[in-house]
Amino acid sequence: MAGVRGALRAATAAALAFCALESRCWAQTCHSGFTPAQAQGTRLDLGYTVGAFSTSRYVGNFESLWAGAEWRSGDWSARGRWGMQRVLFNGLQRVGVGDPMVSLRRALYRETGLQVGVAAALEAPVGDAQAELGMGHWMVSPMGWLELHDQRTFVAATVAYDYALGMNSLHAHGVHPLVAPMVAPALASEVMAGTRVLASLSATARAALQLPVGDAAHPGSPTIADGSVGVSWIDGSLGSGVELQLPLLGDPFTWRVNTRIGWGF
Repeated sequence: MAGVRGALRAATAAALAFCALESRCWAQTCHSGFTPAQAQGTRLDLGYTVGAFSTSRYVGNFESLWAGAEWRSGDWSARGRWGMQRVLFNGLQRVGVGDPMVSLRRALYRETGLQVGVAAALEAPVGDAQAELGMGHWMVSPMGWLELHDQRTFVAATVAYDYALGMNSLHAHGVHPLVAPMVAPALASEVMAGTRVLASLSATARAALQLPVGDAAHPGSPTIADGSVGVSWIDGSLGSGVELQLPLLGDPFTWRVNTRIGWGF
């Protein structure tokens, strides 16, 4: 029984590790960002992100407050999230809703400590793109994912193709929007790992990469990458975490801090 509880803690810690608004459940720089699955049931999340950016066109900071939910049963799971955002760029402040996201995923192969599957995410252009609160187009992200975990550690990875439907010219000026920088279309990949350091505390690390492809492969849309470190805490059905995110390539932002609290039932 202790071994089962330890494995469940590792899986739950993985579910509470951060990716990026993000997202998106995901994380925060790449729209196909991924968090490993929680145990069976439903989870409600509340998250807050704050950060700063400095590019050739914009200097400023941003905040995002979002709510999300996940349902999981058997090999299937579904997620959704939406939130409010504030962005200050070049002295101009804008506040409004962001782009909502929904996703569906399925595990295709299971073995002790191993899962492999596919997923698809859809993001709607609700946020004001001119105010840098949204993308300005629909985004579809099919992806494949893999999870490995034992009683103390986990590793998760995903590879996705982020495809923009009806994309406008905003992306031609570089990463966009400022609150969730991205390029489109792009191949996107994330690798995340974590280990339990105390009974209820885990340490996590993550790296994410977006590689422009097709029409996006031009000097205005550089390859962007970021890395992060964080901690997550779990006590029964409650969990929380914090992550520090820093750019590695492309300067999508100067820094970001992501926080989340969740309740599973």
